[in-house]
Amino acid sequence: GQTVLVTGAGGSIGSELCRQIARFGVGRLVCVDVSEYAIYRIEQELREAHPQMDGVYYTANVREFERLGAIFERHRPAVVFH
Repeated sequence: GQTVLVTGAGGSIGSELCRQIARFGVGRLVCVDVSEYAIYRIEQELREAHPQMDGVYYTANVREFERLGAIFERHRPAVVFH
């Protein structure tokens, strides 16, 4: 029931983490990836497989401190997978 944030969510490992986290009934899943296309693909997959899940998807580089800080401030994740 908590908020979980995954960086690299569109990659092979990150997307698999997202799939598994979604199966556990997460309160909110915040997915972050630098690739717009990769984040779009995982968003489409998760929306279809878990339509009830509260998923939020961002295109952002983890090196952008201010952008990532704003995402953390907004969602206050309890757990981060990086």
